Amino acid sequence: MPSFQNIVLIAAMASSALASPLMARDSCNVAPAATGSQTPLSQPSVTTAELCKEACEANASCKSFVFGLPANAAAPTCQLYAVPAAQVPTMGTNLHVWDVACASAQVPTTAPTTANPQGQVSTGSTTGQGSSTGQGQTGTGQQTGSNTQNGQNGGQKAAKRDVCGSAPTGPSTSAAPTPLKTDTSIANQADCLALCKKTTGCQS
Repeated sequence: MPSFQNIVLIAAMASSALASPLMARDSCNVAPAATGSQTPLSQPSVTTAELCKEACEANASCKSFVFGLPANAAAPTCQLYAVPAAQVPTMGTNLHVWDVACASAQVPTTAPTTANPQGQVSTGSTTGQGSSTGQGQTGTGQQTGSNTQNGQNGGQKAAKRDVCGSAPTGPSTSAAPTPLKTDTSIANQADCLALCKKTTGCQS
């Protein structure tokens, strides 16, 4: 009959084996370094790492994505992979890889340049764009800072929820809005979103 100490040891080993996969961290904005070869699921034509991540999120098979502006290239490269970032093989310079689970704050939002081949993560403050100074409240429940008219208007807008993937339900009394741009060559939602993001004035 196994002793109490042996049972405890076996249980600890089993627990450690179960926990080890959970300790693996996501790879975010690093040069791919695996050996072997992996074929990309697709190579969307997008302009930022953020849009590349969105294309990956829209593909149920995508687990990681590569993005960057290769040397002497006119346009950035976006590749979607069905394997984690740690299994994406080494490739050309200026290309980095992210696991799809990487936080949005770790994914560059600006277009890449020669100096920043992956683009840059947006760190700008939203002050002056509708947010009130001193966001949130102090522990006493009193709001810090002063609200400007713009801040109040922005706060009201921020309170509204985004509408995603539903039929339009605008007021029937208003005139139908004219599209800013129509492109019949767009074949999927990710590319349509990418077009909206690079079109000045596009909100939906």
